[in-house]
Amino acid sequence: MKLIIAYLPTEAFEQARTALLDVGVTRTTISEVRSSGPSASKTLHYRGAALETNLRSELRLECLADAEQSPAVVDVLRGHATQAGLAGRVAVLDLEELHVCCSEDVIAPADPRFDLAAY
Repeated sequence: MKLIIAYLPTEAFEQARTALLDVGVTRTTISEVRSSGPSASKTLHYRGAALETNLRSELRLECLADAEQSPAVVDVLRGHATQAGLAGRVAVLDLEELHVCCSEDVIAPADPRFDLAAY
């Protein structure tokens, strides 16, 4: 089993998600992160004031794949990580153990908190 971590441009997420579903990855974890690199600073304007920043917004995507599936997943993520000319990164880590809290056959009871409309 492999843990695959990729940093993607925000605008590449939907295409990457669709491609991952086609490869067979059904669950992913997404985090919004900011990174800094050797690229030049960017000037933002907020309420008329110019602000210079070295931070870039991107997404951290994590997913699990078996050893046979991981090359296809890495190819998908590598293709979308470099979208829009931004340098994306993909890391593949071996998992020694994977503990599952319940089997996929068991359906957890619905949580009423999640019945509300999304934002």
